Amino acid sequence: MKREAGFIMAGILGIAASAGVSFVTGNIWAGLFTVLFISLIYLIWLDRKVIQSIESAPQKTAIRVLIVLLVFVQFFGAYLTYSRSQITENNLVQIRTNIDEGISKIRTQEVLLETLKHHASLPEDASATIASSFRQIMGDKLNDDGSIDLSESGVETDIHFEYKIISPEKVSITASAKIAHGRNSDFVNVSSQTGKYQAVATLTPNGISYEREN
Repeated sequence: MKREAGFIMAGILGIAASAGVSFVTGNIWAGLFTVLFISLIYLIWLDRKVIQSIESAPQKTAIRVLIVLLVFVQFFGAYLTYSRSQITENNLVQIRTNIDEGISKIRTQEVLLETLKHHASLPEDASATIASSFRQIMGDKLNDDGSIDLSESGVETDIHFEYKIISPEKVSITASAKIAHGRNSDFVNVSSQTGKYQAVATLTPNGISYEREN
């Protein structure tokens, strides 16, 4: 009896230790599949050490069938849980991308539309350009490093904005998300991150265009 209890205790300790993989890697699935793998090895070992010694053939077969069914149910359940979690994760990523895309469009087009309205309101003989109107409208929100402050008080968007004066009559604002994923995981964003959503809004005398870059 002591021998069997020792085998059971060893299995419990082994599974508990393998669960610590989640804490080390920061990935819950790594811990789960490690536990399943260790459990499978333990059951095979248990079969060789304990079940093999049972004299009754029917009892031995029944226990092995039960173990096989248990293993199948656990692995199939883990697979279903993982698949569902991946679907949920992908849906959440897409929702976040849609949100950041909407915010990016609203913020950039709002600024550029205000610039265009201001430029159109100037006298026809004025020497003002799209670029000068943009600088006048944005004022101290334009930073020397090329970034532009489009944040709202008390609202966190996790989007980095940069502006570029392409020519006297052409200005662009690039929006780079910090969380939302883009289409290409290797794409290098203007924020120096990789694989995130990015789009650019461009203003010319003909109007505003918005193009997704990643």
